[in-house]
Amino acid sequence: MAMDTREKFTKWSDKTTGINPFLSPQRAPRAGLAVRAARAAVRAVLFCIKVPLLAGLLLGVAALQLMVTPPLLLVIAAGLNAAPEEFLPQLPRAEVATGFAAYGLLLCAPLGFLMPLKKFPAQVVRGVLLRAVFIVLGINYAEEHGKLRQLGLPLPKDRSSLKRLGRPGAGVKAGDIILSNHTCVLDVLYLARRFGPAFATIRAGADGAFYVKPPKTFLGLGCNIFPAAFNALFFPEPATSEVGLRGLEEVAAWAKSSGVPVVLFPECAKENATGVLQWADVASRAGSGDPNTPALRVHLFAFGFEQNIGCSFAHPSGSPLGYLFWLCSRITGTAKVTVLDAQHTPAFPTAPAPGVRTRAPKPSAWLEECRGLVAKMLGAKVVNLSAADGSSFRAYLYALARGDSEAAKAMADKRKKV
Repeated sequence: MAMDTREKFTKWSDKTTGINPFLSPQRAPRAGLAVRAARAAVRAVLFCIKVPLLAGLLLGVAALQLMVTPPLLLVIAAGLNAAPEEFLPQLPRAEVATGFAAYGLLLCAPLGFLMPLKKFPAQVVRGVLLRAVFIVLGINYAEEHGKLRQLGLPLPKDRSSLKRLGRPGAGVKAGDIILSNHTCVLDVLYLARRFGPAFATIRAGADGAFYVKPPKTFLGLGCNIFPAAFNALFFPEPATSEVGLRGLEEVAAWAKSSGVPVVLFPECAKENATGVLQWADVASRAGSGDPNTPALRVHLFAFGFEQNIGCSFAHPSGSPLGYLFWLCSRITGTAKVTVLDAQHTPAFPTAPAPGVRTRAPKPSAWLEECRGLVAKMLGAKVVNLSAADGSSFRAYLYALARGDSEAAKAMADKRKKV
């Protein structure tokens, strides 16, 4: 007996809570043909107005990113000189190579003077441009601190310290780690605007361990906003790798040496903020316990939205281009971000000192506690679903969209046996 589409979607729901975190929220209330036509006309006008403005602002961000690329010109120059004659028969390689080298050195010279202030000017300009992007989109973020009492965390002895916290996230600095849920490309833009961080990717190795792969930056100036935004839009399949950083202490050491905070999305997928997916075990190693090693500073971020129709910006599935059109054709909207600063996040477990007979701590339990805190800050639940379930659900939606009912039915039947 055939099932309706909504009933089929329940096969990707969490068996305990009944939540399907991969469903895209309803973008607009149901309406008649005339209302939908008028709505489409208004959206088309807004889209045509906003896209050129957004393109100009993002080109400005891209130009800022080119501050880190002058050395590439020197590499191109060397490559031109070394290229075989048959590949470049008509090109005056010596003259062109000299031009690339001179241009690269010309850009590298002022960059060297900027190095003592590298974090300040780049992040200020990037923040201004991305703030303008949010203004054009009409999106405002409601920021708040995580409420310690509601989260079941101990209150500090000095209660007045809570009043001195300042803006949520104000304590994020170079070498810190941000662990966050992931809902859409706006998460990336917001974090890039506030902190100019490095967005690291999490990859599984053949040995079952998870490796954190940091981006390649030049002298700490690079915030890899565009690769991170691409990954947030187009659902790339997770790659496997056995090269990368193991354990959060290695990640923090890399971030400190690069002069930036680092962002990790441990879900390795996007969700709709109604349920927090399982986290990759990026904390597979406990802290060394070395007194010379700085304490690990981890901030928890929870991105959420009002779950009313048309209010959520979440993009866990569906067409990236359709989502961009919807995003650029809205008048205004509000997103929420709740922050638990490092001073209130549970302390990362460290290995016992040599000679001390105590049970070794379990970093995986700490990671699960952090996942639970992010869910509480969202007012959501933790779900027993992973990034692999999200890939399966998107494949199912793609089969339905292209009219391949047999493939969709096979996927649904396979989920029934899981």
